[in-house]
Amino acid sequence: MNLIKLLGDPTDFVLKILRELKDLEIHLDRNAIDHLCFKPETFEEYQDLKIKINNEGQLLSEAIINKRPISTFELHQPYIIDDYPIPLLELAAPKPLQNKKSHFEHFEVVTNDWNLRSFYQKFQGLNWDLSKIDDKVNPDITLHLKNGLVKFHPTSLKDVIEKEKAK
Repeated sequence: MNLIKLLGDPTDFVLKILRELKDLEIHLDRNAIDHLCFKPETFEEYQDLKIKINNEGQLLSEAIINKRPISTFELHQPYIIDDYPIPLLELAAPKPLQNKKSHFEHFEVVTNDWNLRSFYQKFQGLNWDLSKIDDKVNPDITLHLKNGLVKFHPTSLKDVIEKEKAK
């Protein structure tokens, strides 16, 4: 896959987070990982990668979120990591004044039938960010772990994008 040449291999990143989730007794369905998020170091790198990733998948959306562009691609060949297929890639331009090397930042999980409030209450005492739990378009709760972030959503990003386009 050319994506590994472009972005690096996300396998270790995903496996470390999956181990952390397992240790916390948070079990995911095999199709639960909706997408990976990659953050380039610079805006120029974001623009370059957006063009190159377009050869590896279909651009579903580019939107301004938190004052920066974020592109979402449906991959021609999903990442397969530990039998988890990951069909989407989110490419997020760096936030202004954020100087971090290019990296995979998080992956997102579709909860389907889990209620977000009851889910995080079941795992109180963890480092949750609940600031977007009541978001009207794409609510989520974020779990900050040692090796990265995991965001939990009731709906896949592709479905959210399709609903937004239909408006």
